[in-house]
Amino acid sequence: MRNYTLITRVGKIRGPYVYEVTTSKQNIELYDDEISYLENKSYKFRQDLSNGLNENDTVTIVNFPTMVHVKFHWARAGVGVLRLTMGKTLLEPKWTINNGKYSADDIGQITHFQDQTFLTNVKMHDEPTTKVWMNDTHAHHCNKLRGTDGQFFKPNLEKGDTIYTFEPQLCRSVFYRYWKESVVKGIDTYRFRVPPEYFHSPLVNSDNACYCNRNIALCDRNGVTDISHCQYQTLGAPLIMSDPYWNNGDRSLRQQFKSELKPRNELNDENYGIYLDIEPPDSNSQCAMNRWRNGRRKDLGDTWLYYSNLLIITGKTLQMHKRMQMSIRMSGRDEEAFKLYYPQLANTDKSIEYIVPVYWLEEVH
Repeated sequence: MRNYTLITRVGKIRGPYVYEVTTSKQNIELYDDEISYLENKSYKFRQDLSNGLNENDTVTIVNFPTMVHVKFHWARAGVGVLRLTMGKTLLEPKWTINNGKYSADDIGQITHFQDQTFLTNVKMHDEPTTKVWMNDTHAHHCNKLRGTDGQFFKPNLEKGDTIYTFEPQLCRSVFYRYWKESVVKGIDTYRFRVPPEYFHSPLVNSDNACYCNRNIALCDRNGVTDISHCQYQTLGAPLIMSDPYWNNGDRSLRQQFKSELKPRNELNDENYGIYLDIEPPDSNSQCAMNRWRNGRRKDLGDTWLYYSNLLIITGKTLQMHKRMQMSIRMSGRDEEAFKLYYPQLANTDKSIEYIVPVYWLEEVH
């Protein structure tokens, strides 16, 4: 989290503020080949792990809530004070996932989110349902629901596979590719990471074209995703998500200010990327999986529950590092907006569109 005085000067880093998260599933409903649930997350502040910082600290940040109601200027922003008293409980929208009854490869795959089969914005005041990514009209790619919640994947995972998680915070699915072998508490695992091409601009990677809701010529920076149309999370504010310090982004993003934004540690995927350590299949689970795939479930009799549990265990994520930086897109072109809000913004270059970092999060399992 950054404490600001002038936008053109990089704010001082404050943190980490550490919270212990307890996750539970509620309102569970079972169907033929699906399971639906609401995910409940409870947060407990751990001051003992927060370097003496207090949950009631105040930090000066870009006042992004003031941007929500602006329609004609990307840049109407102020500087406000954020109180770090976070909500203790967060109830996520409804998930529906495949239970793997007919195919082990489909286990955990999302089929509906908020009872929709494609990614939509939340209905507000009886407004019609709209797709998040407007350039994906038929929900074939960007608005397509794909992936698991990241806790487990198909049991016969191989190094050549591309795997997906669905991330409501980003209003999109995230893909991972094999990176290297790893060990978690003495267990051999495959480490899958989000690769650099995930962060490429659509001018570099055409697969990302429908993630640009602006003129595509304006989506020319590698390393950032504009989620301002993800109304479930942003309510329309011009929020930008990325790796911390734009790890997989253009260096120019770190050079927007009077001094270059420099991380505390070496800038690489190990320190600032997103990766999963997943337990690969072993010989015993592979045998069980082959029997299951051959349609011989009945042959297993009373031991089916054991083998089904064994199938779920393989492909399970044993360790996860998810890191995300939230920034605000601001334009210096609207001088009246700066006068209207706070004078701290008066010295910004009126010809530059800034991507201003606010905070970054690391979720560890």
